[in-house]
Amino acid sequence: MSNPPPTEPNSPSKSHPTWLLLAGIALGVAIGVSWAIAWTPSIEQQTTQLQASRNEALLSDVTTANVQPQPEWSPADVVQQQMESLTASRTDPLAIRNCFALASPSNRMATGPLERFAAMASGPGYRPLIDARSYLVGDAVMRDHSAAVLVTLITHDGEPFSYRFFLSQQPPVMKGSAPKESSPDISGGTPSTADGPQPNADCWMTDGVVRELPPVQRSPAQPSPSARPNSGSSA
Repeated sequence: MSNPPPTEPNSPSKSHPTWLLLAGIALGVAIGVSWAIAWTPSIEQQTTQLQASRNEALLSDVTTANVQPQPEWSPADVVQQQMESLTASRTDPLAIRNCFALASPSNRMATGPLERFAAMASGPGYRPLIDARSYLVGDAVMRDHSAAVLVTLITHDGEPFSYRFFLSQQPPVMKGSAPKESSPDISGGTPSTADGPQPNADCWMTDGVVRELPPVQRSPAQPSPSARPNSGSSA
């Protein structure tokens, strides 16, 4: 009886290529994931970048305006300037920049950039300010560093409206740390430093505008059915 042919033992040289290939793939995946993690901005970084881009857009909107806040302007003067720019924007859309430039920094952050502010001003709630045929800016009601100014107007359609502008006087000194270089100031003035000058110091700027509801029209009181007219003394 012949002996079976000897079996050839597993040769390491035949298994090494597969092992090396799998190891190379795993290493490549690990390097790719590490690179992606290293180069993917964090949520905080993305938020900071978006905020910086937004601030740059707001700053551009403000610095291109023809009107800038002035310390000598009263609250009524500021509202007058804003009304002039709003009514002018009916035929010249770029005139809305002057109104936006006189809004306070917090107002700009809430309503800007300019395109969004213009769309809001053209909406049904504020459109009468643009469509005003004539208007009257009232005297300011002052309290400390805050003021309210009532504007009454008639639109080109002959409809009456009233709006109340709320303003605040910008402080002369800003308390706190200096702004980061990646977040430029949006006020259009000189960037402030810690405990340094505040942009637009002592200037009145508009924080918000609210439409006043018309007074409720009440019909004259009708006499009670049980009431009888006085017919004089009886005989």
